[in-house]
Amino acid sequence: MIPAPPSLSGTLPLPLVGPVAALDPGRSKCGLVLTDPGRMVIRRAHVLPPERCWQALQSWRNEEGLSGVILGDGTGSSAWADRLAPLLPVVLVPDSLSLSDFSSAPASSALAKNHVQV
Repeated sequence: MIPAPPSLSGTLPLPLVGPVAALDPGRSKCGLVLTDPGRMVIRRAHVLPPERCWQALQSWRNEEGLSGVILGDGTGSSAWADRLAPLLPVVLVPDSLSLSDFSSAPASSALAKNHVQV
């Protein structure tokens, strides 16, 4: 199990297996993806209004066995963390990371140090 970050103390740790969602929250639209249970393949990827993201996350929790959410710490992340924490484990990650950062040494080591698996 991965410990919850200090800013989300009281939430459950992120399980090491099972599908996870990654959410990049915004005011008018959010990026949302869902992995396969092995976290090797992105099964779904959407850009949706915030309320539609909430509905998708609830649906994935009920129908896909969603095991947690990786949440970008940018716009609106506190509200999302507060809303998600009672339902699912949440891990907050720097919103400054981009997909290209995942192949760089600093980002990879930062993720490894925090034990975040995508």
